[in-house]
Amino acid sequence: EIQKSVVSNMKSNRVIELLESMPANEAAEVLQMLPAHKSLELINMMSPENAEAVKKLFQYNSDVAGGLMSTKFITIPASFTAEQTINKLRQLAISSRDVYYLYVSDDDGKLTGVLSLRDLIISPPERKVTEFMIADAIKVTVETPKEEVYKAMNKYNLMALPVIDLKGKLVGVIFAD
Repeated sequence: EIQKSVVSNMKSNRVIELLESMPANEAAEVLQMLPAHKSLELINMMSPENAEAVKKLFQYNSDVAGGLMSTKFITIPASFTAEQTINKLRQLAISSRDVYYLYVSDDDGKLTGVLSLRDLIISPPERKVTEFMIADAIKVTVETPKEEVYKAMNKYNLMALPVIDLKGKLVGVIFAD
């Protein structure tokens, strides 16, 4: 209630600054506290990139995996080799704190496996990622209740957990923090 009151009483441009400085999943959670018309107004004022990420998450309640996930993750085509994967990571030049695992997907975006950075680094450059990925990776759907998400992450000691839609397409990742 306090958060709702603070955000409701702030000027829109200040709320936008605040929302755009937050991860998309947290911004969506804040917007869900507000009346629908106010949330949509604020989303429309955000930068297109941030607005799109928030819209994807806004459709999910915060008590299911879809409402907890981040849409920032790295997918690798199943056809890639270890060397191609490392080159892609260099191109992306992302912060190492954002990467726990890499996600392997088929041409339709369906999750086919998960790669650890350790396994990637020690693999011969010409080796296909499908040869050393974890094919039966632990994953949840967007509708998985948050209690089940927490249980899975604790049981398997995961730093990140992939989230798939009902068709098996990778749509997000839930980080342990």
